[in-house]
Amino acid sequence: MLQLTNENFEQVYEGDTFVVTFSSPFCGPCRSFAPVLEKLGETGVKVGKVDVSEEEELAIHFGIQVVPTTIIFHKGDAVKKFSGVLDLEGLKEAIQPETTKPCNCGQPHAKKWWLIEWLKSCVK
Repeated sequence: MLQLTNENFEQVYEGDTFVVTFSSPFCGPCRSFAPVLEKLGETGVKVGKVDVSEEEELAIHFGIQVVPTTIIFHKGDAVKKFSGVLDLEGLKEAIQPETTKPCNCGQPHAKKWWLIEWLKSCVK
């Protein structure tokens, strides 16, 4: 699993699917979710983790209020956001192409630092 920071976050926008989890080393559910994310990474899916205690700017930018929160990016667009933990099968299902289509809200979807308002209106 790749440790993501403000300096290397750009790589999330490259390729097909990238799963990013915002977590904290002090969070019990985050620690229990880590092995699931590692197993997902072993299947070839790109997986990254942002430590919100060290990367506050990223957490604020993406509107992270609870940890763990996971955002699924597909071809550079954020297509799904959820809080809490899933088992491996639930996580695999969440990233399937038929469940990760961009919304049709009419808002522009910039690949770099998209708007928090877009997340609030599009990803539930």
